[in-house]
Amino acid sequence: MLEQIAQITDGAYFNAQSERDLRAVYESLSPQLVVKPEKMEATSIFAGVSIFMLLIGGAVSLWWFSRAP
Repeated sequence: MLEQIAQITDGAYFNAQSERDLRAVYESLSPQLVVKPEKMEATSIFAGVSIFMLLIGGAVSLWWFSRAP
């Protein structure tokens, strides 16, 4: 089943029966950092900015009408 998953995902399957085989597998692997740009929905940014503006407006309103403690 793992071989099939490796084929489907274009991955690699290694069968290490001993410690020597496992070391050979680790030596053949090359560590890579893959960064993929992903699209981000802008709704959360607008919601955050609007909440911040509401808080600022509430603070200014309290100050303007001398209701601040």
